[in-house]
Amino acid sequence: MIAPLHEARHPMVHVVHAREVAERFWGHATQYGSAPADIAAAVGHTFRDVRAGLLPWVGAEGYRALLDRSIGDVECTHPALGGLAFLGGEDPITAPVTAAEVEAAAREVEAVTVGLVVALITALGRIVGAELAVRLVDRITLSPVGGTAGTRHAARSASHE
Repeated sequence: MIAPLHEARHPMVHVVHAREVAERFWGHATQYGSAPADIAAAVGHTFRDVRAGLLPWVGAEGYRALLDRSIGDVECTHPALGGLAFLGGEDPITAPVTAAEVEAAAREVEAVTVGLVVALITALGRIVGAELAVRLVDRITLSPVGGTAGTRHAARSASHE
């Protein structure tokens, strides 16, 4: 969980917390399998949750701008980014044949996905502040794989109506 506001003053603390949040999202999305099709579905699931959780705060255009900025920040260190299906690529994992190739491709897709979520949190942090950005994304309710996400706040509000 995220440290209280008064404990998280150093910028590196925010990067560490952003990575923890991104890894939690990825772990949730991949809990049902590690086959190439499962990994591809996990990428889409992760970004559906992030998008659904941030839309109430930044809107569709704001989310797209954050995502575009994040892609620009990450693509030089993660060339596999262009292959992710949600970005218009053909296949997030390019034809692995052996078990070792499948494993390596899955690790690469995980690194790209986690890196992109961290970059998205960082880009949001440039606008609203690093602490708030990490907290907003950390509050996103992870949907069941195949379901829809939102924020814990939105879920609580709906249950009280």
